[in-house]
Amino acid sequence: MVIFNKKIFIVLTVIVVITEYLYSDGKNLEKVVINIDKEKIINDQFKGIGVQGDLFLWLGDEYKVSKEEEEMIIERVRKVNPSIVRLFLMTRWWNPEKGVYEWESIGMKNLYKVLELYKSIGAEVILTVWRFSRWINPGVDMNNAVELSTSVAKLVKHLIRDKGFENIKYLIIYNEPDLEFRDVRGKSSGYRDDIRDYRKIYELLDSALRGEGVRNDIKLMGPDDALSTEWFCETVEMMDDLIDVYDSHHYETYDARAYLSWLKPRVDKLREKNINKLWYVTEFGMLGDGRETFDYGLYVGEVAAIVFNNGASSLLIWTLQSNPYPGEGGMNDWGLWRYLDTEWQIRPVYYSYSILTRNFRPGMKVIKSSSNSDEILTLSMISSDNKVSIMVVNRGRQVELEINCKLEKNSSFFKYLYNKKIASNMFEGNLIEPKKININQENKLVDKLDKLSLVLYVQE
Repeated sequence: MVIFNKKIFIVLTVIVVITEYLYSDGKNLEKVVINIDKEKIINDQFKGIGVQGDLFLWLGDEYKVSKEEEEMIIERVRKVNPSIVRLFLMTRWWNPEKGVYEWESIGMKNLYKVLELYKSIGAEVILTVWRFSRWINPGVDMNNAVELSTSVAKLVKHLIRDKGFENIKYLIIYNEPDLEFRDVRGKSSGYRDDIRDYRKIYELLDSALRGEGVRNDIKLMGPDDALSTEWFCETVEMMDDLIDVYDSHHYETYDARAYLSWLKPRVDKLREKNINKLWYVTEFGMLGDGRETFDYGLYVGEVAAIVFNNGASSLLIWTLQSNPYPGEGGMNDWGLWRYLDTEWQIRPVYYSYSILTRNFRPGMKVIKSSSNSDEILTLSMISSDNKVSIMVVNRGRQVELEINCKLEKNSSFFKYLYNKKIASNMFEGNLIEPKKININQENKLVDKLDKLSLVLYVQE
């Protein structure tokens, strides 16, 4: 028995040694080449990277926080610096009963503060009418659609014209209507019947916005689908004359590459119909308990590479901050940082995602890039002043990286690195600081790419 145990120990030791060697920082590294064609733009509709950005700091009662906590959260928002933010609305905040509008309710005051914050950082806003009083919910009775469209049009006019929130750019009616609109209706009919009524809501909304003189101030977005490719494709067939910008949601477990099979039929449908409108992924995230891990920080980079290389215009993580949502049970614990009950604990993904939000900015264009390694995904963009930014996500061992990009002589880059060592040693709330790296004499960017890492090179 002792001999048997010794054999097991020896075998396990050999396995550990081999594994350490394969993932070591040794000298004999595999060479990975990334080729970038600055002249080949593959996505000219990039609009930035953002968040579901609901905050309830000014809602009072159980949401009340100290002044110090409020300042800390605002500072984190500014550090993440999202280009685009999606917000949930509840009709009771401004229209608690028929014919009654309360523009100074506690819910509206909280909304104003949130909108002011995002306006101050230059973020565009997507408004999503999310929770409905029963009397105004078309899912309960389609006769309510007139009341809803009138109410929402008045809200849009009030926020943009009266309050000056010109950064509100998009409007969605119903979060995930293939679930929530159909759930209220009991899913008694097929998708096409539900979409016909969904279309009626948007027709009435379009008319009401025109009546208030604000239709040109805002883009109607949809179908905001959660699960159904059919819902998306039928909306394209039946509502393209009303939808200004398309959007969808998607979640996976650890395999970010599965986004490609989800994405493809949606992009193909738009191309089939010769539709060249923007398409946003307005919710994404990792299912399961992986959000607590370092790996989630790699996952968000992989998702970004997949969706932007394949035509998406924007990507918004669910969510900026964990929150208990008003009127909902329990904690929505998906944030880049957690809630008061954990002392606002930051998740590792905060550090990698903020690298992306801060550096891939609206106005940039996605250019062709390719890697000779299956373990590496890359995303490259070029700015209006011809500077390139190159993200590389490595799921494998350390390699020698060579980037060919027809770079100008003496070019240099800022290198942002997210790996386990850096993520575990960050002081909560700080940003990852870049290091400067120069190209070599052959005008190539050569570097050692750490195992299990996300790197962004930003041309100086």
